[in-house]
Amino acid sequence: MRHRAIQIAFVVGLTILFAAMTSAAARAATITITIGSQADVASAVVRLDDVAVVVGESEGGRLEQLRSIAICSAPPPAETQTVSAATIVAALTASGIDLSGLQFAGSARILVRREYDAVSVDELSRAFEAHVSERTGWPSDSFIVKAPKNLRVVSVPVGTREIAVNTHPSEDFKGSVSARFQVKIDDGLYRTLSHRFNIERYVEALVAARKIPRGKPIMPGDVKTAKIEQSKRSDEGAFTSAEQVVGLLAVRTIQAGKTISADLLTIAPLVHKGEFKSVIRSGNGFRIMMRGRVLEDGAADEVIRVRLPSRKIVRAMVVDSKTLRLVKQGE
Repeated sequence: MRHRAIQIAFVVGLTILFAAMTSAAARAATITITIGSQADVASAVVRLDDVAVVVGESEGGRLEQLRSIAICSAPPPAETQTVSAATIVAALTASGIDLSGLQFAGSARILVRREYDAVSVDELSRAFEAHVSERTGWPSDSFIVKAPKNLRVVSVPVGTREIAVNTHPSEDFKGSVSARFQVKIDDGLYRTLSHRFNIERYVEALVAARKIPRGKPIMPGDVKTAKIEQSKRSDEGAFTSAEQVVGLLAVRTIQAGKTISADLLTIAPLVHKGEFKSVIRSGNGFRIMMRGRVLEDGAADEVIRVRLPSRKIVRAMVVDSKTLRLVKQGE
């Protein structure tokens, strides 16, 4: 309580001193300092010219000297602080200013607001995207950056702004990526931020344009190219054009939009179960042709089971749609 009483007495004393100086100097003053009620400042220092209007008669550039005197530090960008008349008087005194001949008028205190620029979430995201493209060589339309939920607008001083982004030298830019931002104002570092962004890489892939039933040969209109997230495409056995799959058979039903991969397709069989085909048996100096019944579907160069007229079941390789070649044991 005693400390609080001393504070109150000090403020009251300064206020009385300010009033007394104003009254006593009014008759002989040559310079009038009129303190405003509120002011906006751009720099990190509040000067007399920011908070008061200084007018009067003087020689030797005294008015400019007064106007340039630093009163106090400015608040952070976008924030405010109150500056009292007593603070202004104390700053002038500390700067060696002779208070005689000065008349003070206006408010006993002034609200000072620091001007600011806003670094938006989009600006930070664009800076990160540019960094990813520079590091990887990826086109900007081949990936999507998702900003973290805790990323907010950053208030910074007014000035020429530059945002530098740094990531670990070994970063592969897959999934979650940690990035460090350096916000520079007028070539000076103002603030450092660290955030994690999520990267979704998109690549060209072949997808089903419509539902493809099991066993149906692929036609050009059944598939189309599209950009999909890289994690959803298997690099092994992935297709990128219709020409690669036309004529192949769907081994199971493929839903529209599904990525077409090698495990979903098979080569169309040249022979089918139940058909009778020519079976060739050859050796040193002889070649025998007989009819055989195909016991399973078979594609070109595929070895399947065939029943001969003797009812013996043998293995034969599909040569074409009409012919199979008997495979010797061990082949």
